[in-house]
Parts: sequence; C-alpha cells; structure tokens
Amino acid sequence: MCGLGQWGPNLLRNLRENPDCEVAVLCDADSTRLKEFAEFHPDADLVSSVEEVAARTDIEAVVLATPAGLHGAQVALLLNSGKDVLVEKPLALTVQESRSLVELARSRSRVLMVGHTFLFNPAVRQVRSEIEKGTLGTPKLILAQRLSLGRIRGDVNALWNLAPHDISILLAW
Repeated sequence: MCGLGQWGPNLLRNLRENPDCEVAVLCDADSTRLKEFAEFHPDADLVSSVEEVAARTDIEAVVLATPAGLHGAQVALLLNSGKDVLVEKPLALTVQESRSLVELARSRSRVLMVGHTFLFNPAVRQVRSEIEKGTLGTPKLILAQRLSLGRIRGDVNALWNLAPHDISILLAW
C-alpha cells in the first residue's frame, strides 16, 4: 500500500478486511503516518518511497493513493517493475499520459485499474441494474449535480477531483 494520506487509509482498511490480500508493505513519505498504520499491520515492512516498493521482487500488486501529480511516473515505475497496479483516480493528469500507461500495462501483461469507488455504491449499482433490465427505458438525459464539494484537495482542481466520479458512473450506466 503506497500512500497513507487522505484516501489511502480507506483502501488499506479494505485490503485488511479481504482474506485474499496480504499487506506486505506500507509506504509513505511521512514516517509518522507509517508508524500509525504499522500498529494494524505489524508484519508489514515500512518504506518511504514507491521506488523501494518497485524494487521488491516479492510484491505482486500495489495499491497507489499518492498525490495525483505523481500518478503517471509512479504507475509507470510500478508497471515496469512487473507489478499490477490499482491507482486512485485520476490515473494521470493528461489523456496522453493515461493512454501511455494503458499501453504500458498491455505491453507488460500487467493489470492496471483505477479506483472509481462510486461504481460500487448500492444506488449506482441499482440504477445500472434497472437500465440493463430495461425497467427505465433508454436514458436520454442524466443530470449530475454536486451538493457538497467534500474535502478540498490541494493537488487537483474541482474538475479532476469530482468529475471522474460522475463520468465513471455515466459510462457504467
């Protein structure tokens, strides 16, 4: 698990609760955060850089929840080191960089996933099910409205922080 800032602890909790996952390494540049989460993962190694994780040959997959501006380079490093990667959204900050990462994952036969958590929201899943069953007919217009900005992030603007959720939901529907 790389990145124990805002969203990383939520992802780490889900990994911990999954009996098929083993958290072998906790990675964060903040040593205080590392020590805090090491309590729950006493067997996990503590490292301070994604480069250290990439160098490990005993790690198959990495969950990455670092600042968005670092995603492109870090995902590429991990894919090139033979790791499957689940990266918190956005995948990268440009379409070109995103396409490059998708191609890199294909060329290395690695799994690359982006964490679009709202796709697993029960309401979103129910609407998708109703659309697939034809209960709702053919959607012609969908309106997305934000009633709360949530946490204000310093690494991305509102478009990069909020729009990926709505777009991923619309594409799933």
